Amino acid sequence: PRLSDTMLAEVSDGDLICFCSQSSRRFLSYEQTGGITMSMHTHAKSEGFKVSEQSDCDGGILLQANNGLLLSVTDEGKLELTPSGTIFWLTPCEGYSSTTLSLQCESGFLNNTPTCEEDCTEDSLWNVYESYLPVVDISCLVDTSGTKYQKEQKVAADRIREAMEIQGFAYVRNHGLPLEMQEITNTILKNQSFTELGGDLQDYILVSPSKPFQPPHWWPKDKPAEIITNFYQGLKDLGRQVMKVLAEGIDREETAWCNYKDPYCFMRAMRYPPQRSATYGVPEHMDRSWITILVQDDISGLKYKTKEGAWVDVPPIADTVVLNVGDAMQLLSDERYQSHAHRARNPDMEEHDVPRITFPMFFEPEEEWPTYTKGKAGAYRFVVTDLLA
Repeated sequence: PRLSDTMLAEVSDGDLICFCSQSSRRFLSYEQTGGITMSMHTHAKSEGFKVSEQSDCDGGILLQANNGLLLSVTDEGKLELTPSGTIFWLTPCEGYSSTTLSLQCESGFLNNTPTCEEDCTEDSLWNVYESYLPVVDISCLVDTSGTKYQKEQKVAADRIREAMEIQGFAYVRNHGLPLEMQEITNTILKNQSFTELGGDLQDYILVSPSKPFQPPHWWPKDKPAEIITNFYQGLKDLGRQVMKVLAEGIDREETAWCNYKDPYCFMRAMRYPPQRSATYGVPEHMDRSWITILVQDDISGLKYKTKEGAWVDVPPIADTVVLNVGDAMQLLSDERYQSHAHRARNPDMEEHDVPRITFPMFFEPEEEWPTYTKGKAGAYRFVVTDLLA
């Protein structure tokens, strides 16, 4: 995720970071053979660079690929991976926020060709991200022009499946969702409450198949209610496409899955008011869904738990949504796809004076899922047979 405005102080020895060109929106990438390219996606194996501080070079750093080689600039300005490496400096750019940086070495500035040139231009501006959860560009998957992007579709689909196998979470971008609903709702709910369910969290079900749709009482009367339903339908179409991709990696007939092609989908608006102390409005839990798609505002709060038990931040990245798989998908995939525990924290009152707003969309087998059966020691569990039509 993108580093904070104090990122220059936060980039330290051992961090794994990646670089996204502000103009092309592609990521600096490398091949195991040493070649340097640009990618639509991120993955720690091919876009993540480990920072190695050089204390004798006034804040300079070396950038190491996962194969142990270092990012280097040749005399001709070309990039490659070598055992020696080139020292770089992350430099704020005048007129931009400190999250937009140039990557500079003694011979010039790295641009998105990618090559190194003497002058710093619009193509030399980079957004720097911590490389942990992958970012997958799915523009080719939501495109309706048939086989136009067949090769890119395979790459994006493979990236999604791999992310759900390893982390269970990923960012997706270029998703094609209409954003007007989020902009309107954020404006309203940053300044007023929609319900009082307690001080930690306020929750509102925007759209659910179990009840006729009505715009919420706080929705502006001069805005069409279709803005909400269009957003819901956009999320539903996106989720169906992701589920199709995941189904291709499972050795089961999709037609036998319980409502897999027409899942039970409901969308919430969730408001996390600022608190004086660390408060988790949503405590640790695992989703019961096939998948969940989360639309966030610009305030961090989501954390997910790794297999090793570490909690990792999932802060917002501009123009992305967060995708994760739930227990139903893990069961049906014979645990190929991993459902992970996660939780959501309220903003710290000392850092934010407005609430955090999110829109989760849950894709479930059916309204009454899961059917619980009694397990050992009084525990409850649900089984794969519950998921089959």
